[in-house]
Amino acid sequence: MWNLSTGKLAYTKDMLGQELEQLDQAKQAKKVIDPSQSQLVKVYGGGNSALCVTYSPLGSGQFKFWNVTPKADGSLNLNDIFEGHVFEPQAPSSEIWTMTDFAVLHKSTEPSDYSIWVLWKNNVTYRLQRLKFSKGSDYKPVQDAWEEGWEAMAWESLREEMGPAMFSGDASDGTDKWLEYILSPGRYTQATIETCLAIYARGLSTKGIARRSGSLPDRMCATIASTASLTRKSDGELDYASFRSATDAQWRRFSRLLSELDKQRGEAMSLSIDPNGQMPWVVLADGITAIRDCSPLEKMWHNNGSVEKADRHVALPIFAAATFRDSLPEPFLHACDTQLLEEIFQESSLTGTARMRRFYEKCDFPNQIGDDEYSQLVSGLGGDFKNVTPQIYEAMLGFMNVSGNNDRPLVQQLAEFGNKLLVKGIQETVALHRNICLDQLVLLVLIENEINTTEDGIQFETAAVFEALIKLLKKLELLRWLCSTQLTLKPPRSERSNSVTDKGSSSSKKVLESLGTTTVFEGVYRHLFGLDLQKDETLSYVVTQSILEVCAPDSTLYETSASLIQCFLLNQERPDLATEFSRFADHDAFSTYIQGRAFLAANETLAASSLFKKAAFGMGTSMLITL
Repeated sequence: MWNLSTGKLAYTKDMLGQELEQLDQAKQAKKVIDPSQSQLVKVYGGGNSALCVTYSPLGSGQFKFWNVTPKADGSLNLNDIFEGHVFEPQAPSSEIWTMTDFAVLHKSTEPSDYSIWVLWKNNVTYRLQRLKFSKGSDYKPVQDAWEEGWEAMAWESLREEMGPAMFSGDASDGTDKWLEYILSPGRYTQATIETCLAIYARGLSTKGIARRSGSLPDRMCATIASTASLTRKSDGELDYASFRSATDAQWRRFSRLLSELDKQRGEAMSLSIDPNGQMPWVVLADGITAIRDCSPLEKMWHNNGSVEKADRHVALPIFAAATFRDSLPEPFLHACDTQLLEEIFQESSLTGTARMRRFYEKCDFPNQIGDDEYSQLVSGLGGDFKNVTPQIYEAMLGFMNVSGNNDRPLVQQLAEFGNKLLVKGIQETVALHRNICLDQLVLLVLIENEINTTEDGIQFETAAVFEALIKLLKKLELLRWLCSTQLTLKPPRSERSNSVTDKGSSSSKKVLESLGTTTVFEGVYRHLFGLDLQKDETLSYVVTQSILEVCAPDSTLYETSASLIQCFLLNQERPDLATEFSRFADHDAFSTYIQGRAFLAANETLAASSLFKKAAFGMGTSMLITL
């Protein structure tokens, strides 16, 4: 260590605490640190004392913690805080990992508590780990923490989501599914898709199609369509099945290339901890990753096999139902999704039990679930269905209704980057909650129609839980639509015009048009976004609490009627989205009137006229009551 003021050496010591005599004896087997190992020393604090953390990459690697104090002559004094301890970090797996960066959190108000973050790298793959430990007089607790207390970063489930599945009898168009998957907000950047399209077209010798004018989705479809042709079968009829199969194969090839390009963007470069909010950030080759706290349900989901004892009774049916649904055939799952949308968006006069029976029959449970899948489900539940109780579902729904602090003051609104961070977290949480609810929905329908008629039946009313799941799934479907549907924000219309605004109109238009493309959720709710910290809060905790507040079924902070969202879409000159959103609308007179306005703006005059007539009586009656 050098004193920059005097230009003299301030301190010399081996990173592993070896004495000079030991080093002299090891000259024959001299070890040299590779120059690529740049993150070896970190210093925190200052003034009369500082914390210095060193990492020696020799051997299996070792950390040392030093207390640094200055002397009067300009030199330094270093004391090993954990003298006698060997701090070797644990690699994420048995593969070859390199420690790329690390950071330490240490408060002067809590001098005995430490948190260390370690960033590991293997080619373009990276992992992040955290360890919390406390200094004590006893050696064993500290060493046990270093051996068993490491926490790993969980990957986003959306990153691991596979492409859409195609099967015979599917009425949905495969191209629409692939466009929705690839262009989903936050999945890939436009530059990555453009680069992939250019590479893909070059491989097909169709550069002109990829470069011609038109929107990105149009050019993608044209390039993929150029690879397949509609032929005829031996009987002379058009072979639509082969065409769909060939087109789907090309979309999968394009998606794999896109995924490989995106992996190059995700190479980790360094780790940084926000000093104010203590939030970790991983800097990537072409991006940045924010690390937030897991919700209680996410901790359970990502720790299958090591769930805390108090939560095991809830985890058992969650993982058993998830494994069960994953083992079922794709056409059956598609039928369940279709029937779920009918349950969500169509009012029914049937009882909960009758609706479950209809779900069971329309999805053809008896012919789609085999003996192997059923045996696996029973084994996952512990041998029978007695563990499925009302208390289980009450706790499970409680995990999904962990709302944050409604009274949190909004001091500063978020910028675009903060909005994208929250939307990404909401997408992740909605996908997790939706999958768990659908797993339990399939399990309940099976139990009600096959198990409850036998001696193994469960002793509670399943219809009430079924209806609670349907209600929650409707909220999640709404959020999924808002966070996956994009639009380009229009500049606000000026009510008045004068010389001052006229002169500045050109410059103001440029600023307003720079708002660009955003999700409908950001367009409607961005004025409510904030991540202001209160006492002793971390930013990673507040981000998760804000996400849970949005997704909680009983949340009121982000509760906006569907008709107002339709008004927003009409104001943005998107009647197509307003009519698509009509399925979420309420059935009161005003909501019906707004639906009529949406259809009128979309030039569907007959539908608009019918809706206006339907709304007229109710709105007229309410006006008379007001008068």
